[in-house]
Amino acid sequence: MAALQVVKVSSKAVPTAEKQDFSLPFDLSTVHVMGVIGKGAHSTVYCYHDPSQDRLYAVKTQQKGDIKYRQFHREVHVLARFKGSSPWLLSLISAFYDGTSFHIVTDMHVTNVALAVQQCRLPEGRVPLDVVRRLMAEISVALDELHVHRIIHGDLKPENILVDVSGHVVLSDFGLSRDFNQLRPKHQTSERNTFRPDVTFASNGTGVYRCPNGWMGTPFSYEADHWAMGVIMHWCLFNEYPFGVKIRDTSDSIRDAVLMEPYDLDEERDAVDPYTGDLLRRILDKSSFSRIKASAIKCHPFFVGVDWDEIRRRERRGPFWHILPEGVRIPATSDKPQVDEKPAEVEVSIEPEDFPKPIPSQTMEDLSVIATVTAEILTSPEVRLSWTPDTSQIWVFYLLMLLPLLIPILFFTLAFL
Repeated sequence: MAALQVVKVSSKAVPTAEKQDFSLPFDLSTVHVMGVIGKGAHSTVYCYHDPSQDRLYAVKTQQKGDIKYRQFHREVHVLARFKGSSPWLLSLISAFYDGTSFHIVTDMHVTNVALAVQQCRLPEGRVPLDVVRRLMAEISVALDELHVHRIIHGDLKPENILVDVSGHVVLSDFGLSRDFNQLRPKHQTSERNTFRPDVTFASNGTGVYRCPNGWMGTPFSYEADHWAMGVIMHWCLFNEYPFGVKIRDTSDSIRDAVLMEPYDLDEERDAVDPYTGDLLRRILDKSSFSRIKASAIKCHPFFVGVDWDEIRRRERRGPFWHILPEGVRIPATSDKPQVDEKPAEVEVSIEPEDFPKPIPSQTMEDLSVIATVTAEILTSPEVRLSWTPDTSQIWVFYLLMLLPLLIPILFFTLAFL
């Protein structure tokens, strides 16, 4: 076997990295491979058993020719930041690489949401509404854990959400994440104005879960993860993806559908729950500036009866606890009886006009010009149906910005001739 190289995390990017002894090489010769438990476009996840500790590990192996070194380190940095501090995020054990591959060793979990949802589906293809409600509540809390630390997941999808032995969700796969903490102080604008909006242009996530801004190449922020959460919610409820897209469609067809097709629910789907359709429309709003924000999502009547503090503390069984094998699952930390968060007899008196009004994201306040242009593109039917990305528009934009500088230069040149 080729020599193993230890992955070192900068103490500037992760302040507690020196105290986290995760970077020791994981000796693969002392453990036994049990088999492949997952496979992606550029990586394979193996299950390893350590007989000395009778413990299972998940080892994500990526060929060096298939993935950039920077992307590997990006995932390690995010995992190291939360090592052992958050039950909502995958726990890092070791990270190293040899002559051909990168390796990330993490805790082993039971399954992922993609497989768990299929086991929960009713004969008509839908997932019980209570399971969807609890799943969305846990995803929302897990995203809060990331966003409060200025990290965008960037590739949220059912395959990247794991299920632990209590049936709770655990976010994984941060290779396409964006950690804004690593941008300072290099990317500060000036000493007088140190505020920089947490926005990015890079979007390489899975096509059906990518937000409209990611397809258009316009800046986006944390709301992109909530868009992906809405797509997951739609898929759970109706066993298909919004805007009529298919998982195997080409990138061009998915982009056209997301940017141009309206999000409509027929009467049968609206009848699933009086507030489900409204929440889906607000999350899957094509404009990131009018899309419902994280704080408003938690106040929506769809989540009436949900105790958010109880969700954060994981005191109840997770949404997928009932599908886990009896020999694997463990009880919840709370002894309170497990009941539906939204009993059928609860009457909701909140009217749609009383819902929390969406507010512009604070991270986008300094982009008022781009916000206005983007909102017009997405809300105007005439513009939306006729607009297509064109690189020539970018050059025109740059020329207009340089025009105030070119005029004085031209004036002084003519004056000295």
